[in-house]
Amino acid sequence: MKGILVAICLFCAHSVFGREIALGTDEHLMAGGEAEELRGPFTLDEARVSTSWKDLNGKAPNYGFTREVIWLRLQIHSDEQTERILYLDGWADHLDIYTVHDGVTVYHDAGLKARLTEEGKRFRRIFLPLVFDRGTTQIFFRMESSDTMRFPLEIFTRAHFERFRDTSIALISLYFGGMIVMAIYNLFLFAVTRDKSYSIYVLFVTSSLLYFAAQSGFILQFFPFVGEVALKRLNLIGSSLVALTMTSFASIFLGLKIGFPRMALIMNVIRVASAALLVCSFFPAVPYGVCAVLISYVALAGLAMGVISGLVVWKSGYSPARYYLLAFTTLVAGAVVFILGIQGVIGHNILTAHSMQIGSAAEVTLFAIALSDRISLLNRTVDRQMKELESAHALLANSEKKYRTIVEDTTDVIFSLDAEGRIGTINQAARKMLGYWPSMLEGTLFESLIFQRDGISLELGIALFRQSLLTLGEEPFQLRLPLRSRSGEPVDFQVRVEKIGEGSHAFILRKASAAGEDVLLHFLEIERGSYIIDNYLSTSELLSHRITRNLTRFFDDQAVADIQLVLREMLLNAIEHGNLEVDFDAKTAAQRDGDYLKFLQERQNRSEFRGRRVRVDFGLNQDRVWYRIADEGKGFDHANALRQAQKNLRDTQSTHGRGIGIASRLFDIMQYNAKGNQVFLVKNVHSRRM
Repeated sequence: MKGILVAICLFCAHSVFGREIALGTDEHLMAGGEAEELRGPFTLDEARVSTSWKDLNGKAPNYGFTREVIWLRLQIHSDEQTERILYLDGWADHLDIYTVHDGVTVYHDAGLKARLTEEGKRFRRIFLPLVFDRGTTQIFFRMESSDTMRFPLEIFTRAHFERFRDTSIALISLYFGGMIVMAIYNLFLFAVTRDKSYSIYVLFVTSSLLYFAAQSGFILQFFPFVGEVALKRLNLIGSSLVALTMTSFASIFLGLKIGFPRMALIMNVIRVASAALLVCSFFPAVPYGVCAVLISYVALAGLAMGVISGLVVWKSGYSPARYYLLAFTTLVAGAVVFILGIQGVIGHNILTAHSMQIGSAAEVTLFAIALSDRISLLNRTVDRQMKELESAHALLANSEKKYRTIVEDTTDVIFSLDAEGRIGTINQAARKMLGYWPSMLEGTLFESLIFQRDGISLELGIALFRQSLLTLGEEPFQLRLPLRSRSGEPVDFQVRVEKIGEGSHAFILRKASAAGEDVLLHFLEIERGSYIIDNYLSTSELLSHRITRNLTRFFDDQAVADIQLVLREMLLNAIEHGNLEVDFDAKTAAQRDGDYLKFLQERQNRSEFRGRRVRVDFGLNQDRVWYRIADEGKGFDHANALRQAQKNLRDTQSTHGRGIGIASRLFDIMQYNAKGNQVFLVKNVHSRRM
């Protein structure tokens, strides 16, 4: 009967006060799941009489980020007076603890501010020595915090708590020591290799240590000078630094910027968000809870991208990514469990309490393997590149030998010009063909080498060269130019102009072919042809050479040179004075101002002149050579022009206007049509005129 009454009393007590914990002889009891909870800003008296208490049903108290006021009630029974240590693995901004026994209430302030002022009993978590008298004692906890609230409650005997404390400090010190050693090791690798990934990894390990030290309460334990605000902000600073350095290390280690730009872009977005939250962490005006929640989500996004990018890079064939992926996965697993734990999604246990430390320790170990594998890969890459470099040196030596054969030993003059038209480099053929040592020509303007003939268009060679540069495109350009040798005599060259890079040109000069080089020229009896050309000076230059190239069959070299010179002048007259309608005074003024080429280009681009052409017909036989040159201009007073040209022949200062006079003296017949836009020229083979 007595047993039944005791059972009824215990049932009623459980119905009113919840489950009761008997201390007995146990050295360690998990008490959190035996507690009851109540939510609301009650006073102690209101909480004691409230009927809204709810059983936790064996779950450790874990509320994540909440602004509510949480009450916990725990009922302890002792058969005799005994001393125990009440341990809470967490902390709160405000934590009030009340013990009630036989109507006597004792208050304990365990809030953060009170813990910062404690002397002699600092510990990373909350522990409270209590003496339980015989009978039942009720313990009430009133909690309010801007951070996560999770309070697994444990009860120790003093001796067992001291062993637990020493073991805990030793294990976590071992963890921190290993992390510090790894940071120093990677710092050494950075100093040796100058690889940026190692420096970022050192920052990642260091920020992880800062976060764990703040989150686990070690800063509170070992740095008493840190204030309440700084202690909380260090938690935010450490977590945002972890997210920032973690994503930075992943991007650099995996080479996302070069090989995977889209994933690199996503990582950059996460880094920017982490950096922004890092800045916010320094300002107390930014709500702690909001900042902490945002950092949690940003960190989760960074962890997810770290795993995805590692998987993609590993699949692409980068072998160190396999260890990176395994290491990052362990960190992700620990971080996910920890974050879900502090958010209150999963309950508190030893795994959720230390999941980040477990994951990061495994991650550091695996990353050491990954970095070693990366070093091995770098060594293999360096060995391969050294072999390739040796092959490149051999190819370079062979190329230099070919260069000396092709460039230095050739009879062609090969040189380059800078953007200002000055000779940069020139080969030894310049000495053989022009009489100049290469060092004498380097740095001089190429235009100064163009030979200026007395009599007709003294500036024509320079004008042709400048125009060729202005009209030079991707295709090479060829023109014929006389260059002045060191002795002062002209040497005729076929010039090939070709772009070899931005802002510079390469010019390969080839000696003009001699008449005797055409083996079929001896069999030539009759040659006839017709050309229709545009209004460019360079075209007239090329055509003057083309229609006189076979004259050496019937004329001597001097006669050929004279005919070629006069034909070029007549072609220029047809273009300038005929099609482009440039009068004598306008040309004189433009030449005097140094803007003649620009002036000519403006005329060439005008709509009324752009479509005009010059027609050239010619014939050659053993008796004579004849040329008919016709333009589409308005014509001119050729009789008066001829009289003026004869006068200009005696004026050695004149640079133009002398072509008609020289032509009339060179050719046996020179006839113009009535309009003056067509001229017919004939020179007999045995003529000795001029």
